[in-house]
Amino acid sequence: MELPWAVAMNGFDTVTVTVQGSSSDSTRRSRRRGLSPATSGDIYLAINGDFLMATDTLSPAALATAETSPKFGNPLGLSHKKAAKLQATINSVLKRSPGATQISQYEVTWDGGKALESFPAPGKARAPGMSPAALAVTGSAGANSGAPVNGASDSCPWYVAGDHFYCFYQDKNFNGRRLQWSYQYCYSYNLKPYINFTDYSFNDQASSWVNNGNHIISAYNNINAGGALLWQEGTVSNSPFVGSTANDKASSFKAC
Repeated sequence: MELPWAVAMNGFDTVTVTVQGSSSDSTRRSRRRGLSPATSGDIYLAINGDFLMATDTLSPAALATAETSPKFGNPLGLSHKKAAKLQATINSVLKRSPGATQISQYEVTWDGGKALESFPAPGKARAPGMSPAALAVTGSAGANSGAPVNGASDSCPWYVAGDHFYCFYQDKNFNGRRLQWSYQYCYSYNLKPYINFTDYSFNDQASSWVNNGNHIISAYNNINAGGALLWQEGTVSNSPFVGSTANDKASSFKAC
């Protein structure tokens, strides 16, 4: 088992402290670096993914600093373990989604803020609302996000700086990861009549949705708006569950 802790240091993008719990894995890493085989409990230090050293000692104060100093601060007030778990989830999305940029402790954007994904904190069902960083990158800093449509228990922004949003959720009842666009984000932006969830590490993930805009949105089983039409979203509407036949099957959608 590995427990990675990501922290920020001047001059480096990422510093990772890893506690190795698998002797076979740690031995493999040690041999590759010409070190003696590691044992369970050894602590490794890597900067920007490059292994530097192994040691069996690290002061509690140093470990606490490493565990609680994420690059984007800790606005969610998470413990070091939960912060590390959240960052690991985000890192997996960044790795699989070229063009993705992390902008806060729990948010990732694409295309200069035109698409935004928010992640729930470990132990929480729902992703938080838009952070100040998200409002800034979308050009909506200082705007009032307003209330969810029709009083629904979701976190999809209703109205931000003259713009409405539509959101897809990983789980039922507007829970899990939230992937959102403003209703002005249309196929004309990328010259395609569809948007593929595969480009956002959200393929076969959607279970509920909110449409706060004035476009009818159609979700499809395959990429490029191919395959079966799974559901359509009317203007200013929402669904806490897409249904068992469509759940976790959407690979693309049309928003115009």
